[in-house]
Amino acid sequence: MNSAALNNPTLEFYPPKAHISGYNGTAIPSPFLNDTLNANLFVIAFLLPDGNVFVAGNTYAQFHFLI
Repeated sequence: MNSAALNNPTLEFYPPKAHISGYNGTAIPSPFLNDTLNANLFVIAFLLPDGNVFVAGNTYAQFHFLI
């Protein structure tokens, strides 16, 4: 189980994507992962054709609009 003390609520891409929200290839903060504590260690993520990401964790799901 994840906990607030160990939480690292970020998304990362490999290879790094420099154009996403100005993060220049670094980890992208995700409020969704913060909100889905304590069962978000293995979220389900799908890259959509439009470049956004659908994620599901704990009992929640949402689209991450990255562009």
